[in-house]
Amino acid sequence: MTVTIIITRDRQPRSFRWGIRLGANQPNELGLSRAEGNLSMARRAAERVFGPLQWQDAEQAGVDERNSYIVQVAKVETK
Repeated sequence: MTVTIIITRDRQPRSFRWGIRLGANQPNELGLSRAEGNLSMARRAAERVFGPLQWQDAEQAGVDERNSYIVQVAKVETK
């Protein structure tokens, strides 16, 4: 199964969170991290859990306009 790791803008200025979804355009996260201070910190936090990830900008990953708060996306194959 493929899960999608997303990085989203947080409500706090300049803060980001990473989350797990079954697809970038699915409505709900399966899990969401605590707020990280910047985009780089959010990426590193997700990579501590899942290992090295190939990040794509949301537009490249086909994220629709309803999910405009999504900044970056990575796909992970699970067993």
